[in-house]
Amino acid sequence: MKKLITTAAVSLALASGAAQSAVITSAADASLTGATLVDFNSVANGDYASLSVADVTIVGDGAPMTVDATWTSLYGISGQSLHNSSSSPLSFDIIFGSTVSAFGIWGGAYNNNWTFEAYDVADNLIETANIATVCCSAQFNGLANAGISRVTLSGYGDWVIFDDLVYVTEASSVS
Repeated sequence: MKKLITTAAVSLALASGAAQSAVITSAADASLTGATLVDFNSVANGDYASLSVADVTIVGDGAPMTVDATWTSLYGISGQSLHNSSSSPLSFDIIFGSTVSAFGIWGGAYNNNWTFEAYDVADNLIETANIATVCCSAQFNGLANAGISRVTLSGYGDWVIFDDLVYVTEASSVS
């Protein structure tokens, strides 16, 4: 009987561990193998209410986002970056054309912690991560979880630079 209970407990622990998502803190994370890169370098300088690049659409929450190279050398990776002028918009929605199993993005100039929320195709919240950020150099953060359709990045009024978004499209994804 004791062996049966131990086996059941181990099985439950393994099953629940497999279903949980993971916060990604490195662009070299194994869950990002084969990722698609969006680097904003092919986007014209300017302000955007929404921006579509590759198979991704990014929407600012109520205010335009800016694409340029002004701050990249200090807080981004290279070339052009996406940022929220004057700390607005307060959040960004990253909408994937197909479901993804992992995504990550470089961010810099953080002054506040950020919240990353992942949603499935039915707009159900599947993961929330409170990302502890460090001012002011670039740092990489993301989530790994099956079935991500959209991610909301919220900084509660923090000005931020985003650069080099990467994501892994799920093989059997249908949007």
